Amino acid sequence: AEYMGKDGVSSTMSHVMFLVGKDNSSCPISWSTSKIKRVVRSTIAADALSLQEGLEQAIYIRSLILEMVSDIGSMVELPIVAFIDNRSVVQAIQSTRMVDDKRLRIDISAIKQIIEKGEIQSITWCPGSMQMADCLTKKGASNIELLSCITTGKLHTG
Repeated sequence: AEYMGKDGVSSTMSHVMFLVGKDNSSCPISWSTSKIKRVVRSTIAADALSLQEGLEQAIYIRSLILEMVSDIGSMVELPIVAFIDNRSVVQAIQSTRMVDDKRLRIDISAIKQIIEKGEIQSITWCPGSMQMADCLTKKGASNIELLSCITTGKLHTG
């Protein structure tokens, strides 16, 4: 996500989703960039809202895929693993201490609820240089990792 874009007011969120095989072969299946529909007060709030939207989209897409393979669906595992380059979001999700911003508390609680229900496998911090969706929202952000993944068909995890 990008907090307070060029106009100094609106923030932008994005996500890229990949279907990844056991050998790290990958294929992008969804991507999105959009303005955040409410005013956020911090980078952590923008990133948490973007993560929440991305997780909900991933859960929906997984349900569609499982429905398509319903005859073998019970044998198919499609774990959802999320990567985010904001350590504060990961720490807020893992902590029992509440964040100060009341609206952010709701977003963090919604993410915690998704985790508690077992709908996702994990949320992991990654360095900003490895965050593939940044090039969709931030001017000057590198697109090398995203293009490499798309052209090679391999998700680089290290």
